[in-house]
Amino acid sequence: MSEGASGRGWSSSVDRPGPLQVTFRIRVSRGRMRTADDSSQSPVGALGKVTVAIPQNGPGEVLVGVRGGSEAYAAWSAAPVAKDVRVIVVDSVSARSVIVEPLPS
Repeated sequence: MSEGASGRGWSSSVDRPGPLQVTFRIRVSRGRMRTADDSSQSPVGALGKVTVAIPQNGPGEVLVGVRGGSEAYAAWSAAPVAKDVRVIVVDSVSARSVIVEPLPS
């Protein structure tokens, strides 16, 4: 693999037997390896909105703004929370479950 004209770790081409020549580029990573997604980013501290009411002893659902978009989480709360109430995530129970508290009005 050559460094290429720019010196950025690009390969330039591969010759195949016969009349066909295939050209492609591959970016060679330098330094730390990065993950393709940020799924390990915690939703704790993020604001959300209740989409399915949260009952006293069971889960509801919240839509939380994380990773540049919105994601739905199963949600629990110490007290019942009605649909469309704005909440803050105070803890993460699992990758898709959170504990929330209503925002003060």
